[in-house]
Amino acid sequence: MLTLSGIEAFLKALALELPLEQFVLIGSFIEDLLAPIPAPVVMTTAGSAALVQGYTFWGLLLLAFIGSLGKTGGSWILYLIADKGEDILMPRIGKFFHLSHEDVERIGSYFRGSWKDVLILTLLRAIPVVPSLAISLVSGVIKLPLRVYLPGTLIGDTFRLLFFLYVGYGGLASYEMIAAHVANAEVYAEIALAVFILAVLALLYWQRETGGLTRWLNRQLKK
Repeated sequence: MLTLSGIEAFLKALALELPLEQFVLIGSFIEDLLAPIPAPVVMTTAGSAALVQGYTFWGLLLLAFIGSLGKTGGSWILYLIADKGEDILMPRIGKFFHLSHEDVERIGSYFRGSWKDVLILTLLRAIPVVPSLAISLVSGVIKLPLRVYLPGTLIGDTFRLLFFLYVGYGGLASYEMIAAHVANAEVYAEIALAVFILAVLALLYWQRETGGLTRWLNRQLKK
């Protein structure tokens, strides 16, 4: 039976068998696609190996970029799954909330592909505690333009992975604690996002059934 601990053990064993460049490419792809795997596992392992092999900063930066290529590939698959899932589910469940497929995708159309849009996504991707899975799925649901999604993901994840590489490169217990806290924070952020989505759906259902939200807004405007 395939377990999370088994996957982590496989990835760490893979680091001993493959050149680091291949390991971070394959490992980051698997890590992003299988969301339960803690985010720092691949790159902190690679960082420890890079220290032993005498990698410099530029070598670490190259590893981060290669890892980001793999991670972007995994994120793109999640984006496509979310996009197709929204196409199938929204016509069936959207009517309960007075939402249409077009309403959801209209959100993504507000992002025109400017450098500001790419910068926003880059910053979100670069923050270690922001859940990568959530960004990928939300981007797919609203159909964020790929000219924003792909470069923003690639650049942002490069910075994100460079951070984890340095965590492993330091090779100190204190850094391992940082990596563990980051992984926990990402889990908490995913839980918070799920709660937020449920709250929004409940609010939309309340509006559909009672019109309570509309009445509340009207009262506020009259004050």
